[in-house]
Amino acid sequence: MTSEALEYVSTGPCPGCEDCRSIYGYESLEELAAAIESGECIDEGSFSWHGCDDCDTGEGGNRYIAHGIDSDGAILHFDVCEDCMQAINGG
Repeated sequence: MTSEALEYVSTGPCPGCEDCRSIYGYESLEELAAAIESGECIDEGSFSWHGCDDCDTGEGGNRYIAHGIDSDGAILHFDVCEDCMQAINGG
């Protein structure tokens, strides 16, 4: 998957994402949305040996949560490396 194939790509936790709800341990999407809004829930990145879901680099490094909307309007959750995070955030 590449972020170029998706619409409205952004980094960070998403209030409508079931994966984020589960990762951060919230009982509902409403609780997750409130935590994101208050700044309680943020993505500081974490080290992983898994490749980047955007550029497919096989190197280990920090990975950050990202989301995009596919052509069917579904929210897709993926993890990106620091370089891809900067490219997504920089436009």
